[in-house]
Amino acid sequence: MKVTIIGLGSIGYLHYKILSQFKKVKKIQVYSNRKVRLCKKSFLVNKKRDIIEFNPDYIVISNDTNQHYEFINLINKNLKKKIILVEKPVSGNFFKFKEKNKNKFFVNYNLRFHPGIIFLKNQLKDKKGLFYFTLNTNSFLPSWRKNIEYKKSYSANRKRGGGVLLDLSHEIDLLLWLFKKPIRFNYLNKKVSNLKISSDDIFILNGKITNKTYFSINLNYFSRFQSRTIILNFNNYDLKIDLLYFLIEKRGIKFLNLDKIEDFVENNEQTRLLIIDVTSKKEMSKFEKHLQNYSHYVIFILRASNIKTNFPGNLHFIDPPIRPLDFVEQVEKIFKSIEKMRKKRKIGEFFLTTSELVSDKKKERIILTTLESKFLNFLYNNKKGYTKMELLAYVWGYNAKVETHTLESLVYRLRRKLEVDPNFPRILVQTGNKYILKS
Repeated sequence: MKVTIIGLGSIGYLHYKILSQFKKVKKIQVYSNRKVRLCKKSFLVNKKRDIIEFNPDYIVISNDTNQHYEFINLINKNLKKKIILVEKPVSGNFFKFKEKNKNKFFVNYNLRFHPGIIFLKNQLKDKKGLFYFTLNTNSFLPSWRKNIEYKKSYSANRKRGGGVLLDLSHEIDLLLWLFKKPIRFNYLNKKVSNLKISSDDIFILNGKITNKTYFSINLNYFSRFQSRTIILNFNNYDLKIDLLYFLIEKRGIKFLNLDKIEDFVENNEQTRLLIIDVTSKKEMSKFEKHLQNYSHYVIFILRASNIKTNFPGNLHFIDPPIRPLDFVEQVEKIFKSIEKMRKKRKIGEFFLTTSELVSDKKKERIILTTLESKFLNFLYNNKKGYTKMELLAYVWGYNAKVETHTLESLVYRLRRKLEVDPNFPRILVQTGNKYILKS
């Protein structure tokens, strides 16, 4: 198989690196004026007739946007039965085009294959209740290409086909692919920042795809808070897809990478349920270490039978195989089971949830602080109780320098919430050197 790559910029070079690893690819012709080192089966050319004479089987067009159409026509007229991949966008202008000579042209809108987009595609089989959605991309052009000054890139130059709309046109493709062509819209496309570019750095498109469904697309070159998200608002729930960090959130349920679980626990103490995919004993030890002070519900998906845990929190174990993207509905069922279990976690006249005390009798809800919640949940999971030192370790952390009066102050506050008479406690009691929670 013979391959031609037209343009060896950042994207063209990625194509080259991948294609050079395939054994079926015997020769790679690179059309570029850049002098770069290539592997043994590759060679450089800089004349268009070289492409025609080489007669490749597969062609990648990845040069500047304003040159795409020129090479599309060149190939379409002079070569036959070729597969051609054109990097988006095809052009910065409108033109009429028809495939000739049994050539097959494809446009590389590969964001369609992102797992989050595939998940979203399945979710949108039924768009009932969808009334608004947004596609937002914040980017910072100077950070895009490490080895090229952003002012010299084609993105910065309007004449070379640069501009945020053309560069980030995936969102337009997703609008048409996931939904449909708008029936009415307004747009803004211009330069508003102090970036030293001649191309547009902001694009805003809003309108409606049906009489009941509205949308907005926001793209920019200048935001240092980089993000790529899709948010859908339904009548009964919201759905968020974070494409950069592959986070899916539906009805308060999130899927994310927990490589830095300590940061997550520190910054998301109000998260009520964690689902953690565990593949080894080492991973379990890591999670146990960082979750020792986490008082909310945790679900462990165990990928090996030899994985054990002494984690003191609220555990659920689910046998694999489980595909995370198909897990939303299962998690919602777990939430329902947790709600049922709440009524079994009785403390006096209250039911203990992960973040509050609920009294059906008095029809009241008492919000618990993070420390209060941790304290009560640990006590509830051990009917024999904990000593002061154990509670200080579990609630405040093993390395925390906490005085015992801090614990006593916490106990005092909880008794005022739990007890009929805090001076004569019957629920949160101290027996010997241990605190015990009586239901």
